[in-house]
Amino acid sequence: MSEHPKHLHKFQQSTDRDWSRATDPRLIAALRLLARSYRGQSVEAADDLVALTLETAITEADSRPRDITLFEWLSGIMARHLN
Repeated sequence: MSEHPKHLHKFQQSTDRDWSRATDPRLIAALRLLARSYRGQSVEAADDLVALTLETAITEADSRPRDITLFEWLSGIMARHLN
C-alpha cells in the first residue's frame, strides 16, 4: 500500500472489518482527504476519485480481503484508479 498522510493513520487503525463503517462520515472524509492528496487538492477531481473508488468497492465487495481494514481496502482500490 502507498504511504497515507500521517493524520489518516489514527483513523486507518480504528476502522475494522465491519461493513457498517462503510457509511461512517469519518471514513468518507478520510477517503476524500486521501483523494485530495492524490489529485493536487482539486475538490472536484478528489470527489470523482472517491466516487469511482466506492463504485468499484460495491462491485468487488465479495472479494474483499478480511485481514485488512475497510480503509486499507478502499485505499488500495483508490490507488488502482490513479493511472
